[in-house]
Amino acid sequence: MPRYPAWWYLLPLLLAACNGNGEGNHNETKEDHTGGNAASPREFHVTHVRVGKTTFPLETVSLSAGEEISSKKPDGKSRLVLSKDTRYENWKLAAGWMILFLDQDDQIVEIHATATGGGNGITSSREYDRALLLPEIMTVRIGSSAHFTTRTSVRIGSSTWPLKLVSLATGREIVSGKPGSVAYLLLAPRAYYQYWQLSAGWTIFFLDKDDWILEYHGTSTGGGPGITSTMEHDRVLLVPNVTTLQVNSQVRFMGIPPSPLMDSLGKLKLGGEEVFFERAETPEERYNGLMWRKRLSKNTGMLFFYPEPDDRRFWMGNCLLDLDIAFFRADRSLINVVEMDRYPDPSTDPGDRAASAEPAKYVLELNQGWFRKRNLVDDEGRPARLLRFEINP
Repeated sequence: MPRYPAWWYLLPLLLAACNGNGEGNHNETKEDHTGGNAASPREFHVTHVRVGKTTFPLETVSLSAGEEISSKKPDGKSRLVLSKDTRYENWKLAAGWMILFLDQDDQIVEIHATATGGGNGITSSREYDRALLLPEIMTVRIGSSAHFTTRTSVRIGSSTWPLKLVSLATGREIVSGKPGSVAYLLLAPRAYYQYWQLSAGWTIFFLDKDDWILEYHGTSTGGGPGITSTMEHDRVLLVPNVTTLQVNSQVRFMGIPPSPLMDSLGKLKLGGEEVFFERAETPEERYNGLMWRKRLSKNTGMLFFYPEPDDRRFWMGNCLLDLDIAFFRADRSLINVVEMDRYPDPSTDPGDRAASAEPAKYVLELNQGWFRKRNLVDDEGRPARLLRFEINP
């Protein structure tokens, strides 16, 4: 087996980023991540190749498929054929094809072309494991390189959009504005009930691990109380312009590395358990909090960050869930927990508040009863023992 340079085995770094004040809504950065290295045809789904000044769409195919394709008229797309072992290559090319044999550093070592097709074919002068078929005859220099690139896109029905991978916070900011011409993909470390507020013109798709559409929602007017998914999902696709599709149809991604992951949720340890959380750091995020959510997944909630410790009072305006509201000191130790019921009319304030027993810097909201069921607090919501959360890096 030939050796390959170290960069071939590196995956792109898909970075991630992923409610009151004195008395706030119960509910009281921004990073656009699309990382990546030079694409490797053996490790990535590469979509394009540049030879000289010309860039061609690229498809990676088997030897038999490559031989069949190159026996016919060129169709404008290049093909990359990868073998498990080096071998003498033998090809019969139809008129208009050019074949390049590459070394492990993508340098062009040998070139053959035919303007007429037919004949006895081409046999390489040495053994190779990589052949690049170009759909036109062009001037290529021995020793120059073929540059493989990944251009991410997504195809839904008959339409294709450029695609970016983004964090949860970035995705939410994007869909609060007018759609453009780019689709966005969010990948979470676990499936959970998703909540989104969409501006007019956006469609949101929830996908399974094989890219089948399990659920989708769209809005032509924007606004309103938002969308809560009916199932737990870890793959979200945001597409500009409302697209009519059937549930259980499939979307097709091009240029996405295998199993990329973006931590749209944070993760902490508390009471010996792992808890996933959405971050509420800005005044707007703290104000909105968990408003309008219809479902909250097990061991999933929202963590509120404040610049300094202070007395905190939370109410349940527009909250559709019963919650535990837990207050923590600056050292992340638990102060107290208040179990809050949703208001009979979420839009009317009856005056009930969850208050911290002393100044708090962090507040964690989870499904009601989470602390009590684990015997972490007494009947008054005071910690049964010293309890401190740790945020996983």
